[in-house]
Amino acid sequence: MSEQIAQLGASIDTAWVLICGFLVFFMNAGFGCLEAGFCREKNTVNILAKNFLVFGIASLAFWALGFSLMFADGSPFVGWSGWFVLGTDNSPLTGESYQGVYSSLNWAQVPLMAKFFFQLAFAATAASIVSGCVAERVHYGSFLILATVLTGVIYPIAGHWVWGGGWLADLGFSDFAGSTVVHSVGGWVGLAGILVLGPRIGKYSIAGKVNPIPGHSIPLAFIGGMILWLGWFGFNPGSAMGITGGNMDLVAHIVVTTNLACAAALVSATATAFWFTGKPDFSMTVNGALAGLVSITAGCAFVNVGAAVIIGLVGGILVVCAARLFDLMMIDDPVGSLPVHLICGIWGTLALGLFASTTAPGGLDQNGLLYGGSITFLTTQAIGIATVGVFAFATSFVCWKVIDKFVGIRVVAQVESEGLDGHEMGMLAYPAERLLDLTEAVEKSHLGNRKPQLRLLKGEDEEEVSNFTYSVESSFAFELENVEISNLMNTWREFCGDASADEKYTEAYKYFTTVDNNRISFRGGIESEIYKVIYDVALRISPQAQVCLVSDKEPVRRVS
Repeated sequence: MSEQIAQLGASIDTAWVLICGFLVFFMNAGFGCLEAGFCREKNTVNILAKNFLVFGIASLAFWALGFSLMFADGSPFVGWSGWFVLGTDNSPLTGESYQGVYSSLNWAQVPLMAKFFFQLAFAATAASIVSGCVAERVHYGSFLILATVLTGVIYPIAGHWVWGGGWLADLGFSDFAGSTVVHSVGGWVGLAGILVLGPRIGKYSIAGKVNPIPGHSIPLAFIGGMILWLGWFGFNPGSAMGITGGNMDLVAHIVVTTNLACAAALVSATATAFWFTGKPDFSMTVNGALAGLVSITAGCAFVNVGAAVIIGLVGGILVVCAARLFDLMMIDDPVGSLPVHLICGIWGTLALGLFASTTAPGGLDQNGLLYGGSITFLTTQAIGIATVGVFAFATSFVCWKVIDKFVGIRVVAQVESEGLDGHEMGMLAYPAERLLDLTEAVEKSHLGNRKPQLRLLKGEDEEEVSNFTYSVESSFAFELENVEISNLMNTWREFCGDASADEKYTEAYKYFTTVDNNRISFRGGIESEIYKVIYDVALRISPQAQVCLVSDKEPVRRVS
């Protein structure tokens, strides 16, 4: 009977770990939606492709190398056996009954493959963080090379130090679900990529002025944020690697601390953004929620509920202040990954050294400094943050440089301006449409025996339809006279960044591609509406300004 009960417990724990792994896997959709929403629509396919393909890349790299480097027996610095997850292992047996080469995971009573899949989802998360940092100007292939190295080597080695029985674990460093191991590592690698790449064209002026580059879809960012919030209920509670026995209380506690930290952070981030700008910036609300989730990840099992709220409140303030600081330093992070994952990952790990409590169900044997503990624990946390940071940043910086030398990592200016989707991906997320002669389109199309009428019947009355239809891939340009193109672009960007300005300025900017001397080009959009915007901006600069349409295709028939 006892053996049957044990098997039932192992089965329940396995189902729990796999379900949590599925939730963490689904976070890739959240990262993709969030990043795409916060970036311009001309790069949407590129961003979604990175976040889709990165899990495949991570699966192969972590299976072949990463899992063994991270969790297999070896030295205090790296695992060195059990390649391709083929090492000796008798999971789900645990403790002294366990026999195998992955002894750092012998506490979890689930099969080896369940352990592997759950940890794989974490590895892919680290790579998704980097995607947001280098968005809108990195070569697709170059990013995938970096993601392979990150998930196969860099992340696993840093993880071995903490979760694989390595030297930081022996020192007493603690990080329950990965504020440092996952989020800070991703942040450090992303920071290295930003420094090698440089900022996007137009983001900062020579004088250091910050020019906002609005994202194209706040609804998409909203969906991404909600998916990530949901996914964190797999990320943190799943790290208990079981739900039976004493883990029931632990998992319930982690769910509550995770959610409350998120709630506190999104409120404090919204309030902080309002204090700075006078508006409750929703993008900061979303990133504030993520900041709270990252902040509590290290200590979700080891701090009490009240402390989780405080940790989240501080995280929400930090994410807004850090975003402004990075802009002042001209470190261009399109999505805000560094404030969320790097800064709040550091804060969450340090916060554990302050707020840890032996009364929390995680089983930590020492209190944090604010709960009567020694400063030694806080110092150990700081050492772990620093050493993991130096390793992740240094190795990834070298990797970025090597890729840049032999492959190249930044797209050329024209590709960046016109969008990575058309040039690198060969397709657009939102194909634009232009008016064409409907009669000609019908006559030149193969329609079989189902050729449609050009007139519609409406009751007893016959109504002629418009003589125009839509086709994709329209491109056109305007030439300017009596106004400097640089002045027009600067003025236009100011309108885009002004929340009180008419949204027509931002809407037209979505279709902007390149500037060449006195010509400004667009792909898609309604010519007449974009013309009105350009002419309006030009007149604000010079009453003598002239704007003339130049189409790079056949002349387009106009309708009022």
